[in-house]
Amino acid sequence: MTCERRKKEGKIRIIIKPDLALFEKVIEYVNRNLASGAFPLLMRTDMIPKERAKVWLDKNKSGEQVVAIALNDGVVVGAAHMDVGCNEGGRTGAINVTVDKMYRRRGIGESLVRCLIDQAKEHGLVKVEAEPRADNLPAVSLFKKLGFEIASQRKLRTSAGEIVFHHMVLYLHQS
Repeated sequence: MTCERRKKEGKIRIIIKPDLALFEKVIEYVNRNLASGAFPLLMRTDMIPKERAKVWLDKNKSGEQVVAIALNDGVVVGAAHMDVGCNEGGRTGAINVTVDKMYRRRGIGESLVRCLIDQAKEHGLVKVEAEPRADNLPAVSLFKKLGFEIASQRKLRTSAGEIVFHHMVLYLHQS
């Protein structure tokens, strides 16, 4: 299934109901980018085992996680996921998004996040959140463009120094 609000960018398609094989391609995409250093802002350096694809598929089917995957001629060039949970205010989602270095600044990240926002509304979530690094200006700008506001900051101390994250929130007004 493709996202109805997808942006036509050449042959780019956004898929929101992936199967196991597509989740395996996403793992290959993430691992390839981690190994090449193309995702320096991600906090992880370990490779994701291929077996994790089944866990992701099960979470997607159960509604614990919603995904959007960007494909160019069948090759994954971007992916976003939203973990769904509950708190005292209702159902919420936490969004993460990545786009391959060669495909950035083409609206793919925006299309992926818009698809997740649409899915959040469809699933009755009251808000969605994101935590981009404060120094990741393209991500911060993207979330602001889509209506997210900076609610707070979180600091993480590492051996390399301090990393600041913006806690960004978009409240969804259900009609």
